[in-house]
Amino acid sequence: MNIGVLYGFSLFSGMINTKCHVIGIDNFCEANESIKKSFFKNFEMYQNHNHQFIEEDYIVALDKIRKKGKKINFYYYDAGHSFEQHRDNLINVKDILDDECLILIDDIGREEVIEGTYEGLKGYKNYKVLDKVTT
Repeated sequence: MNIGVLYGFSLFSGMINTKCHVIGIDNFCEANESIKKSFFKNFEMYQNHNHQFIEEDYIVALDKIRKKGKKINFYYYDAGHSFEQHRDNLINVKDILDDECLILIDDIGREEVIEGTYEGLKGYKNYKVLDKVTT
């Protein structure tokens, strides 16, 4: 699952030559019409029957996924980068993540992202930071 796709490059890298279920979520609130058009053109080019895109606020989209009862085993968050957004995102998604889910957080070098991420992870019993790369 990829929340915050913008142009879609990260999402597409998970779609190309894969058979796994891939879900992208974005409401394009930070994108202009050109970005959105480019995204959908490429999504259609790489999409197969296991790929899904939900154009809604991620809270609404998560509720739809939650109702289907499926667990996510790879979660990539690249949406809003405030402390609150990172904290709340991890709190909101916790119940649909598989016990062995790999979580990737974009822009982890920013102080508010680091602090929000760790605050959101406080509700997780067993997690391990595998790497933290800052640029």
